[in-house]
Amino acid sequence: MVEKLRELIRLHGFERMESTLIRAALPAMRIKAIALADARIPAAASKFGGDPDLPFGCPWPYWGETPLTLVAQINLGEAGRHDARRILPPAGLLQFFHVSGLAAGLSDSDDAPHHARWWIQCVAESKNKLRRTPLPSAASAMSRCESHLLEYRPVMTLPSRSSNLRRAFPGGELAKYLALLDAVDRQSAPPAGRHQLLGHPSVARIDSSLDPHLKWQLMLQIEGIDLDGVSATLGYWTPVEDLRQRRFDRSIAVAHLSDASATADTGTAGEIRTPAADPPTAS
Repeated sequence: MVEKLRELIRLHGFERMESTLIRAALPAMRIKAIALADARIPAAASKFGGDPDLPFGCPWPYWGETPLTLVAQINLGEAGRHDARRILPPAGLLQFFHVSGLAAGLSDSDDAPHHARWWIQCVAESKNKLRRTPLPSAASAMSRCESHLLEYRPVMTLPSRSSNLRRAFPGGELAKYLALLDAVDRQSAPPAGRHQLLGHPSVARIDSSLDPHLKWQLMLQIEGIDLDGVSATLGYWTPVEDLRQRRFDRSIAVAHLSDASATADTGTAGEIRTPAADPPTAS
């Protein structure tokens, strides 16, 4: 992977910055999403959408009285084979939830971020103890995301268009660097979209709204997710120090809407409740 990146760097005229760019590059996993009915996706498999595989009694995350929607479930045993830096938990399921209605009210004229809510959790993987758990009865079936089975491919990523590294490229150098980013992106992106685990984000503006006093790790990027009829790119971020401790309560999700200039910021994890009095029921 690194040698292919070196070739592109030289091809775009950045020989003098080759060492700097290689040091700035981060390994990632590009995701191929294959549409498949949720019932046909094996238990504990990596997937977008559908219903989560939860241990019996694990509470469903809520925002207020609204059950959150499963956006993605990542099997860490599968993904870990491509985790070059070994920064993910070694086993279990990493599950990403979001509240339905994120895009409501956003438009080109919105100045302030629109606050929606999210949740990330890591659950132990034990196929004989996991249950495919349907949305609570209070939720609409429209809240469920379409299910896709996931495959991973290791890639290298460079700091993106919204990164501070852009300041290092004055004048025409910036245009050359953007062309380099496009070339790296074309080489690594599946035709269906730029879905990604770890690395630098490949879509502008999903690293906005992050506390500059913390060092952040992109956990998941999903391009073209449908948020109430609006296409968006959704990025989940976790402070690096929290990831080392396997905690996700300070994580944040940022959505960039494809057909608007607005960027939606999710707020804080403390606003999510996982009510112990309302666990998933046995089927």
